[in-house]
Amino acid sequence: ALVLGVAGADDAQRQRAMEKACSHVKEVLVTRWAERFREVEYPALALLRCVRAHAAQTGIHDPLSEGGALSLPAQLVACTPAASALLEIPLGLLIWMGWDTDNTDIDLHVVEPSGNEVYYSNPSSAIGGHISRDFTQGYGPEVYTLAKPVKGEYLVKAKYFASHQPSATTGTTSVVLWTMAPRGGVYGRPMIDFRTVRLDAHKEKLEVLRVKVASDGKVVVRAP
Repeated sequence: ALVLGVAGADDAQRQRAMEKACSHVKEVLVTRWAERFREVEYPALALLRCVRAHAAQTGIHDPLSEGGALSLPAQLVACTPAASALLEIPLGLLIWMGWDTDNTDIDLHVVEPSGNEVYYSNPSSAIGGHISRDFTQGYGPEVYTLAKPVKGEYLVKAKYFASHQPSATTGTTSVVLWTMAPRGGVYGRPMIDFRTVRLDAHKEKLEVLRVKVASDGKVVVRAP
């Protein structure tokens, strides 16, 4: 959060936070994960792309840049066909969803301004929206990425599809949502929104956010 410009953070704090964030992402990339976490690298790289975009805007040194303290071997970012481009292409909007209950399947759905719904069965859209792999047995995360957001309102929904735990141990699940737009704030600065929501009914699809993109690129997030 310090990297993304919380009021009161000085340059040294933000620089240390940037280095820590990059170090954590590198750890995700080099770790051998169980099969149920396959392609977890994509959400990590998407989040890192937003952090690096902010660093470039605010003068924070990027430890992943040439000559930086960290490096990402090329083979590590090629975890999926879409992931290898994430560190280079513009990323105008990121919606990141994770949850706190293991062996649980929560699905991220994003309805774009056209009415097209992007989710695991329709993972890519005509305007460039993309949903990451459907995690069905873990904590997520699942992410929606869009290089150039079009004007309009995006409806964000979370569907409690299934729990694979014994019924006695299954209760409500807390869903964590981050919305980031590197140039979606005031005067083109980064915009970040964080919130949580509780899901307690299997098969429930709940509208959890509305993300409005104005004609000038400003992004506003609000509850439904």
